[in-house]
Order: sequence, then C-alpha cells, then structure tokens
Amino acid sequence: MNAPSPFTPTPPQRRTWLRRAAIAMALVVLAGIGVWSYPAWMCGGPRSGIALVDGECVGVTDGAFVFDQRFDAIQERIKAENDRVAEQGRPHVRVALLTTLTPTDVSPLDASRVRSALEGAYVAQMRANHGVEFGDRLPLVQLYLANEGSRQEQWEPVARRLAEMTADDEAPLVAVIGMGVSITATADAAHYFSAKDIPMVSAVVTADGLDHDAIPGLLRASPSNTDYVTALRAYIEEREELESGILVYDSNEPDLFVSTLRTAYERELPELLRFPPQPFRGSTMGDDVRAGLFDAVTRNICTAGPDVVVYAGRTHDLHGLVDALSVRVCRDEPLTLVFSVTGLSVLEDEEALAQLEDGNITIAYASATDPGWSRDLDAAPEHFPAFLAAYEDFSGRSGDALADGYAVMHHDAMATAVGAIRIAQPAEGQELLPSHVLDALLLLQTEHSVPGASGTLSFSQTRGGNPGGKVIPVIEVAGPQSIRAAEGEPYITPLE
Repeated sequence: MNAPSPFTPTPPQRRTWLRRAAIAMALVVLAGIGVWSYPAWMCGGPRSGIALVDGECVGVTDGAFVFDQRFDAIQERIKAENDRVAEQGRPHVRVALLTTLTPTDVSPLDASRVRSALEGAYVAQMRANHGVEFGDRLPLVQLYLANEGSRQEQWEPVARRLAEMTADDEAPLVAVIGMGVSITATADAAHYFSAKDIPMVSAVVTADGLDHDAIPGLLRASPSNTDYVTALRAYIEEREELESGILVYDSNEPDLFVSTLRTAYERELPELLRFPPQPFRGSTMGDDVRAGLFDAVTRNICTAGPDVVVYAGRTHDLHGLVDALSVRVCRDEPLTLVFSVTGLSVLEDEEALAQLEDGNITIAYASATDPGWSRDLDAAPEHFPAFLAAYEDFSGRSGDALADGYAVMHHDAMATAVGAIRIAQPAEGQELLPSHVLDALLLLQTEHSVPGASGTLSFSQTRGGNPGGKVIPVIEVAGPQSIRAAEGEPYITPLE
C-alpha cells in the first residue's frame, strides 16, 4: 500500500478532531491576550500610555487620548501645540497636568471644572511658547495630561510614569502642575515627587501644610486656608454689624481641606466665635445631602443668635446648609454665612440663590478669583486683561466661562512652572533637569515674579511656597440679582 500523499484529504473524523483542537487552542490564546491586553486596548491601545484600571482610563498622554468627549476640543488643541513644538527642532521640555480627567458623580471635580483646568493650562502653554510674558521663549513647553482617576485613587502608577519621563533625553519632564484637590492622595503624591526632586505647582490645593515648608518642591498658585481666613477676618472686622459667630464644621476624617480650614478659623477668629461649634457628618460626593442633616444645627443657630455662621465643609454639603437656614424659624434676623472656595457652584443654581433671598442670608466667600473681573477689567489684577485676551483667543470661549476660577488658577500654576523653567540654570553643556527647576522655585520674586491672572505672584522661603501678591476677593451673594465683590480693596497676601 502506497504511503499517503501530502495532499491526500484527511479523514473526516480526524478533521473534526483537529478543528476542535485548533479552536480550543485559539480560545486559550485569545483568553490570554484578553487577560493581559484588554485593559490597554480599552484605553487607546498598548502604546497610548493609558490603561484601564478599576474601570477608568488612567495614565499619561500628550493629548492624543481623549478622556472624555466633553474635553475633545481642548485636548485637540493641546495635542496640536505639542506636535508643533516637537516639529520645531528646538530645545523643549514637558510639564504634566496631574488631576482628575475622568470625572464622575463621586469626583471632587465636575466635568466643567476639569475642562476649565485644561483650558487654563493650555492658554499658559500658548503664551509661554508664543510670547515673552513668562521669560525667554526657550525652552519650548509641551503640556502632558496625567489622569489619576475620578477620585485621585490611581495617583501612584501615574506618578511613577511621570518620574520615568524625567529621564527622557530629548524632552524631559521637568515639573508637575495641578495636583488635584486638598485630600490625602494629593499629599501622598506630593511627597513622592518631592523625594524624586520633581518640582510641583498646585492650582487649587488650599489645605495648610501642602506647601514647600512641609513638602520641599511644592508651590501653590492658590491662597492657603490661612490666607483665605485672614481675608475673611479683614472683611468681618470692617463690618460693625458682624459681632458674633458660630462655627459649623464637617467632622468626617480625614479631610485636609476641612480640618485645616477649621483650625485656621479657630486660630484667626477667636473673638468672633463665641458659641459652641456645631459638627455635622458630611455626605459622600455623589450622594444627596441627607434630609434633616442640618436640622439640629439650624435650631442651635437660632437659639444662639449669631450674626455670622462660619462654615468649614465641602461645597457639596453647603447646599444642604443653605436649604436648612433658608427656612429657619429665626429668619427675620439677617445672617451672614462665610467660607472659602475657588469657584462657588451655588452661583449656577437659581433655586439656591432664591433661597438666600428668601432666607435673609448673605453668603460672603473668600475666593481665588472674582467672577466679575472679566466684566470690569479696572477692578481686576494687573495682568488679568492680557490673560483674558489670550483665553478668548486660544480657547475660543468668552470671559463668562471663567466664573468657576479653575481656568485662571491652572493658568497661574502653569505660568509659575514656566517661570521657574525659564530662569533655571543648568551647568554648561548640561540638559535642563527637574532639579534645576527645583532650585529656581524660590527665585520667583522681585524681578522674576509671576505675571499671573489672579495677581503678581511672588514665592519666597519666608512664605513657605505660598504665593505673595495673591489677590483674595470676598464675594457677597444675597440673591439672584445680588452677586458682587465686597466694597473696599481686596486682601492681598504679603510678599514676606
């Protein structure tokens, strides 16, 4: 019997067995690929720099990967400028914006504020690369976007990737800006970068202790909580009708913003706070404020009869407090509610504004910016008009979009980082490194002060990395038609 030819058809039974074996093997291979590569493919592919972690796309991108369709337009502009810089063939470095870029209902930042943050950082990048407001035009700057997750829970792998980028020979990462909000994850990330000698400039982080004194290499563009309370103290002292106050504070721990704000109130306003403090357990971001959360607090306020309620809590719970105070039994007596915030969401809520009017309540909040600056340039800081023109030109939006303050403060954080980059002094023949920028941070003063949109910012050892020259307006809100900056000159943080 002749041997079977290589082209002799395989018997049907054997063909079936081989087909099944091949399918099984393919499924095993595909399963393996799925286990190891599915997260990467879900977020732009394995070369995107982004991976799926706990259901979110986190990591670092030059703008090519769009984290949220609401950011598509601004990320496209950032990517285009980054590509232009790369094509110039001129010295350039990278700065990363580290923040929440996949906002959800439980995020500390909503999509509107994230978009504003992106726009502000981009406008500063464009001004740095196309003008001389922030010093020499070289090195050029690329803006990279680093998403640490909706609640900043994935900061660690992202921080490690940013640290790796500092070793890039062609375009090293030399600074990190943004840094999220005043929570423990921010402090942890700052300590990590500090240990790596990577300079940082936070944009809206206000908690006391998150600065250069406590974490070397960390500056901030925003005022500290102590700065905010100092501005509120000046406001209160100028108003004879505000003689007594009561503190309402969130007792949840840990919350760096709330705990340091409460401490600042107690330290700076001892003569005002004449009544026992009123604790409440704040709600989780994304959850509705519990019905009746402030009932007992409101009754105690009416019994005590203060002129001022001093609030130490997140703005998420502020709506619940305003709601309770607006129907208090003692609303015949006027009440002033004071606190601090970068941008106040209640200004976007017509119902809440009406509650203020109905409840005989005036909100007076210390802020990093004044939403009225874009409508009254004479009342704005010196360099705000130039910023406004650049913002409208580069972002394509009007000054009305600046009301939440996030574009202004992220612009100023980026401008501060660029200022340090441009005056850094590497040794002859040496490439610019993060350590060189680190050494320049506290030289951003006098001749090298930062022409920020929110003030002419100065950084010195005396201020511990907190900005001198920072304008802190107090905004009064008493109803839908009554939103204005308080009368008189705004408080400005000292240079020393």
